[in-house]
Amino acid sequence: PTQSAAMAVLRVLLVLAAPLLSLTDQAPGWPTGSVTHRFFSTATGQLHYVLGGDFDSGAYPLLLLHGHPRSTVEWKYLVEGLKGRHPFVAVDYFGMGLSEDYKGVNSSDAYCTIEAYADHLLEILEREDVKEFVAVGSLK
Repeated sequence: PTQSAAMAVLRVLLVLAAPLLSLTDQAPGWPTGSVTHRFFSTATGQLHYVLGGDFDSGAYPLLLLHGHPRSTVEWKYLVEGLKGRHPFVAVDYFGMGLSEDYKGVNSSDAYCTIEAYADHLLEILEREDVKEFVAVGSLK
């Protein structure tokens, strides 16, 4: 798919994502050594994201989009249940999990839109050389 088509899909998912999992309150965090934590710098702060699984396995990577106000830890039990069958990228939204809050901008600024966030997600996926993915979202 083209980048604009991917952005359109991400926008829809960010707005209308189906609630799939809400176990965050029971999940203390990612087990040590089970995932790789990385940060992505933007004009408004750093986004934290988590990588897991084998990206060379041939399985479609999952882009895991947590609910609000949650964090990437929301996906801990789902990822454990996959037992490595799918690699994944999970990103903490600004101000949640280990991501920084917006720096020096008003939340109504253009930097704080769904489109801007979709751009950041696509940049992270490009950085990690993820060309195709399945997006999974949660509202809880």
